[in-house]
Amino acid sequence: GRITLARMAALDEIDVLVVIAPQNLTDMEKFAMDQYLMRGGALVAAAGNYVLPSQNYGTGLTVSPVEGGMGDLLDSYGVVVSQTLVLDPQNEPLPVQVARNVGGMQVYEIQELSYPYFVDVRSAGMDKESPIVSSLNAITLHWASPVLVDEAKTEDREVHVLLQSTEDSWLSAAVDVQPQPDQYPPYGFAVGEEQSSWPLAVSIRGSFESYFKDKASPFEATETVTETEVAAMGTIESSPESARLVVIGSTE
Repeated sequence: GRITLARMAALDEIDVLVVIAPQNLTDMEKFAMDQYLMRGGALVAAAGNYVLPSQNYGTGLTVSPVEGGMGDLLDSYGVVVSQTLVLDPQNEPLPVQVARNVGGMQVYEIQELSYPYFVDVRSAGMDKESPIVSSLNAITLHWASPVLVDEAKTEDREVHVLLQSTEDSWLSAAVDVQPQPDQYPPYGFAVGEEQSSWPLAVSIRGSFESYFKDKASPFEATETVTETEVAAMGTIESSPESARLVVIGSTE
């Protein structure tokens, strides 16, 4: 719902704030998330840079870049979600409809194809010392982007790479994610020149600086909010050491 001062005041009652596929965010929504973290909260963001449209026209499968996400917020905290997608030979298959000729008639059947965009992370790609993933055997991330940490901004914080792809994975910036197994066996896509392990989810604990530290609160521009209310709300410019940020490079 719409972010109000009353809702802002209620942030103290939230144990964990989970944000899934943030798009078309307003400044007030960004302010609410920022100030929740500044209060020492735990913010979990499934904030990949690509989403699957509600409708894919034609026969191809495509993804769309996220518009109005929280990339600027995350960047200020020292986390960059790359504008690329990870492809991994270790993956979950994609069910596709395949035509087959049977006695002169064309019939369609479902076949499962290796699909590198469905990254299958096993125990070797998990931080088993983290309670977040320690009990998991496997997890699949769909159309995931690398989650890169700016070491200069996070040197005084506790950083953990929760999930990562295998060393045989590669990156692509293409939005056409329809496999072509006949042209590019065995994965349906051309293998990139640089194959490496990529971080797909990170956890950071420590003191963060507010994205709005040198900016006016978006509530100050709202005519319905009085000066007294704005002064009472204020802007918390930095968080305590207990603040935690978890970023997952997939919105799906």
